[in-house]
This record gives sequence, C-alpha cells and structure tokens, in this order.
Amino acid sequence: PGAEGGIGPYTYSLTGLPQGMTFDAGTRALGGTPAEAGEFSLTYTATDEDGDQASFSLAITVEAAPVTARQTLVKPRVGSLTVTRAQSATPMSPALDVSWTKPDDIGLTISWYKLQYRKQGDTAWTEDSTVIETTSHRLTNLEAGATYEVQVATGTNEQGLGDWSETGSGRANRGPTATSAAFNGGTFPVGSTATFAESGQGALGPFFSDADGDTLTYTASSQHPALLGVSLSGSAGSATLTATLLNQGASTLTLTATDAFGGQVTRTATITVTAKTSRSIAENSAAGTAVGAPVTGTPYNGVALSYTLTGKAADSGKFVIDPASGQISLAEGATLDYETDDAHRETETWNGQVIAKFYRGEVHYTVDGHAAVINVTIKVTDVAPVVASAPTLTRTEFTEPTDPALDITWTAAAANGTTITGYEARYRKQVAAGEEANAWTDYSGTLGATATTFNLASLEAGAVYEAQVRAVSSDEGAGPWSSTGSGRANRPPSFHHVHVNGPVSGAGDTRNGIYSNIHDKWLAANSHELDGDTLTFTATSTHAPVVTVEEATLDDGNGPEPGLTVRFYHPLKEDAGITFTSHDGYGGSASYTWMTRWERTVTIDVPENFARGAEVRVVRGKRVSGQIPQHTQHGDADYLRDFQVRSGGSIRTRVSPDYETKSSYSGRTEYTVPGTEYKAAIYITINITDLEPGKPGTPTVTRTRFSEPTGPALDVAWTAAPANGTTITGYEAQYRVKV
Repeated sequence: PGAEGGIGPYTYSLTGLPQGMTFDAGTRALGGTPAEAGEFSLTYTATDEDGDQASFSLAITVEAAPVTARQTLVKPRVGSLTVTRAQSATPMSPALDVSWTKPDDIGLTISWYKLQYRKQGDTAWTEDSTVIETTSHRLTNLEAGATYEVQVATGTNEQGLGDWSETGSGRANRGPTATSAAFNGGTFPVGSTATFAESGQGALGPFFSDADGDTLTYTASSQHPALLGVSLSGSAGSATLTATLLNQGASTLTLTATDAFGGQVTRTATITVTAKTSRSIAENSAAGTAVGAPVTGTPYNGVALSYTLTGKAADSGKFVIDPASGQISLAEGATLDYETDDAHRETETWNGQVIAKFYRGEVHYTVDGHAAVINVTIKVTDVAPVVASAPTLTRTEFTEPTDPALDITWTAAAANGTTITGYEARYRKQVAAGEEANAWTDYSGTLGATATTFNLASLEAGAVYEAQVRAVSSDEGAGPWSSTGSGRANRPPSFHHVHVNGPVSGAGDTRNGIYSNIHDKWLAANSHELDGDTLTFTATSTHAPVVTVEEATLDDGNGPEPGLTVRFYHPLKEDAGITFTSHDGYGGSASYTWMTRWERTVTIDVPENFARGAEVRVVRGKRVSGQIPQHTQHGDADYLRDFQVRSGGSIRTRVSPDYETKSSYSGRTEYTVPGTEYKAAIYITINITDLEPGKPGTPTVTRTRFSEPTGPALDVAWTAAPANGTTITGYEAQYRVKV
C-alpha cells in the first residue's frame, strides 16, 4: 500500500524476502521466483522527506516445489544496500557512496557486480557502465539535493548476472550557500583594518548557510597579500575576518565555506587602499633638515623597498627623498620662507584668512610587483614666538577704595628660534551670548621682552573682560594672538540694613563718656557681597575727637572677634556722623553714615526748704587736657529764677525751694568742648521733695490703772514722729469702738 501523511515523496523498502524474490520500490511490486521454501517474516517500511518512518510486518509461506524433471536455477543475491554522501577534502560535484555485504555464493563464483540507479520519482533505471569488483561503488556528478535509488546485482562465472538487490536510497549533497548578510568592500586608509564579523559587536550575521546542517570550514585569502593582509578567527557562524591594509592599491578579498562532502561556495569583496600623509617643516630650516618622519610603505616577505619623490614637492627643487629610508629632507641650497610664495606652493584659506601653505608630492615604490604611491603634503610652518596659553585675568588687590582693575598675566612665549623684543595686548568687554562682540582695544602701555603681566585700571564694576596677548620678534614681527582669557572686574559690596539714626545709650561712666560696641559680623550680616569676598570694616567720625571710632577685639560670650568701638566723650547738641565702610580687598567699598549723639540727662532730688545759695550738685563736662569746660545755664524762667549754674558746673539755689509752690524744674547746662567748636549740653531735671513731719510709731493702747473705783479708761502712747526739718507743735489723735 502507499503511505499517507508525512512530507512526500516517500521511499519504500521491504526486507526479509526469500532468495529469488525482489521488491520494486518505485512500483511497490514483488517479483522473482522464490528459491527456498519456508516461513518468512517481512517488514514493509515507508520513509518521508524528513526521515520519519512508518512500518508493519507480514508473513509469507513458500512451499517446496514438487520434484520435476527440471530443477529451478538459484542465483546469489545482494541483500540491503548502504547509500551515503561521498566525503571529499576538495571541491567536487555531489556523489553517493554505495556499499553492500557480499552475499552467500551458494557454491558459485561471484567475480563482479553491476549497479543501476535512478532519481527518485523516475521509472527508468540507469545502469552504471562500471564492472564493479568490490562491494562498494561511488556514483558521481549527481544532482545536488536529489534522492537516488540504487540496486546491485551479482555476476558469477557460472550463471552471469544475478537478480537485483533490494532498493537502497540516499540524498546527494547540498553544498553551502551565501546568505544575504552584507559582505561589501570599500575604500580604507593604509594602516587601518576592515572587519567582517558574523557575531558580536558590529556583527553582519552569518555569511553562509548549509541545507544539510553540515559543519562548515572557512578559509580566506587576498588577491594581493602585499597590499592586504588577511586573518580569520572563530568558527563558522561566529567567525571574524580581518583585513589589514598594508600598502596602497586594490585587492580582492575572498572568503570560502566548505563542507565535508565536496560542497564549496565563495564570497568576494574588493578593498581599495588609499595612502596619504602630511609632514611639516619650519621656515628658515637649514638644508638637510628632515621633514618629519620617513614616508614609507610596508615591505613584503622581507624585500626592501625603494622610494622616489615626484610632484610639486620635487619640482620645486626644495625637497629630496632618501631611496632606502623614505626620509624627505630639505635639499642642499634650498631655503624656506613662509611669507614668500613660489609657483609650486599652494595656500589654504578659511574665511579669507591663510591657514596653511604647503607643497604636494607623491612617494612611489614597488612592493611584490605592485606599483604603490603615497600622497604627501609638506606644510611650511610660520616661525613666530607663540604664547601657548590664554592669559589669566584676576582682580587687582587694593588696600584703599579704588575703581575695579584686573591683573593680566601670561606665560612667556616660546621663542621658536626668534628673538622676542616685546609683547602686544588687546582687550574688550564681553557681551551676552548671541550679541555681536565688541571691537578689541589695543593696550597702549609698553610691554618689554620679559614682560608677563600688566594692569587694566578704571574698569566697569562687574563686567567681564577678555584679553589676548602676542609676542613680537625682531625677525618675524608679531606672532599669533593667544587664546582668549577672561575675568570679571570687581563688584563692590553694599549695605542693605544699618543703624537707625537717633540718640544712643551706651555703657561707661557718664561723667567720662560712654561707648557703643559694633561687631564686624553684624556689619557683614547687613552687607551684600556678590564676589564672596571676606569683608573688613573701618569707621570715621565727623566730630572727632569728641566722638571717636577705633578698631577693637570684642567678646559677646562666643569668643574674641573683630569689631569697632564708638566712644562719646561729650554729649553734643547736634548729631555726629559715624561712617562705616566695608572693604573687599579689591578696591571695592561701601559706606553708611549713622547720625547719632549721646544725650546726657541728670536728675537731681532737692528737699524743699533747702538753704538758699547752697550747692545742690556739680554737673559738668569731661576735662580736656586738664581744662574744665565753661558752662552756661539754659532753661525755662522758673529754672533760671530759682537756680544758678556757675561756669565750673556747680548748681546752686537762688531761693529756698517750696514743694507746694513748684515741685519740678527742667533746664540744661551747655558748654563748648575745649579745643573744638562743638557745643555740648547736659539736660537737668530737679525734683523738689515734699518735707513734712514723719509718721509717728504705731500707738500702744493699755488699760489705765486706778487706786479708786473708776470708770474704764485706756492709756495711748506712741513714739514721737521724725521732724524731717520741720518744727512739730503738737499731735492729733482719733479713735473708735472696735466691732
């Protein structure tokens, strides 16, 4: 029966047949005449395209033939065949190796075999013309991937060709094929590498595949190994092909994949190698000076290279090359001057500015029979003293308030064979991003040959300035401008909260003056400093020496720290100005003037009935150099009438004051501070205290003693009241019944 299911076409086989019988796998028909009797168990098998099989068993009985006058002829017959792909270490067309076991010769002489085959699906057999004398044979030049059916028959000297064997089958080899993974050439510079990776970083993917799942072997080669070196690493599917570009030219790169059965496929890519380089030489160089490193190719197989120089570099007569080493040098008698052009030299410009002057040339050589060329550019450099780095702009330090300034410093220029005679500098104020830059301003001062600094004064506070410097030589003139350095001009501090104007109270002996301490930290806390500088503070007084300011070390319980002490020696009638000034160390300062004064007040208590003309108290200003100020009296009419202030500050009564008439007086004593024009005033309040007898002691009440019967009585006694300057003339008393 035919098979169903699976993937066709199907291959059929029937094993266990008695000798003399055959099975045609194409028609699935039995043939032949049994040559032996007995019970035979047969196995019928169907195999699909993927190798999946289905089978079943059946039994047949062959009865012995009756004896007749004529005996049936029995021939040797080959059993099953083994059909496998033929292996080969070299490329070949697909082939199948067929092998079998020599059958029982049944008394005959087997001296040869014949083989027939056909492609599965065909009905006609093709007989191989070879007379086979062994038990194996190779079928060649087959169609790749086709399945072939094969039969073998014995040949005996006695009977000739025997019956055909059972049918064996096998698939012809399917060689590897190229995938769609990119395998492209390109143009690369000498000294670089071109990498083709199947896996890993930058992988292109597998370059080949094999339908039979065979393990592939890769080989790689270069058409011109002197131009292109090739190396291969890794196994098929994860291999990396690396091409090293050795010399200028074009070469084909070949990658070959081979299986074990003669299948082979190649992929090629053309790699073009370019070679160009540049060298430089300074103007004014001496004849024979080497122009950079030698210009060389890569020798192949140890064969030395020989070099020649052509092009404008050679035509100019200024350059020669050593054939053995490839060293280019300045020719004898030749001179180079950057500023003087010639017919062979070219110029490169950018935005209208010359940025390079050079000669073009070609270095030729032959490597492994291949002519190679290296394009070379020889640049002539302008020799000039060069300030290598940008100048540094830092704020100028000052001990006194000054307009902002910047110190501009730089490292001395490299002379580069010239004689430096001085420097030039220029500067400008930086603008905001996107704005058109300001024009440069040339520094007008003189900068000598050894100068490395100058100062820009009277700058705009907080503005950022840019500066450049260049050296000047006697032989090449001005060199190139340095890179641009920048720095910000100083931003002075400012006060944002200060003392409130008005009278001040302070510590100290009021007769000798008072003082007020002001800590630097308080002033700093009330200041703005945009540059982050540490501020110091000073102060001055508009009324020195009457009001003075001095630096002091103060301690508010947190340890000593700097500050200022304001001393008031006299109570001025007008406000004195204390001007505090902050300093940032870079000329920046800010000032605030505190208008204040010491208002001295004196309160005097005088009892009424105080003696007329008696001194109440001395109230006067501080001596100056031993000199007592001269005081004058001021106040309302009552004060001027009832009291007198003498020039030395003594206050005396003009009358005996009476509390019931007037209980308080207000006035002031004024004087001119000796040695100055400043007026001082002491404000005086005189309070009259009321005088009256004091309070008697608490009375003692006791029963009155009698010697005769008498109505009840109480004796009341007390301590006499203090007179307090009065004349006591009597007492009064009052009483009541206690409830």
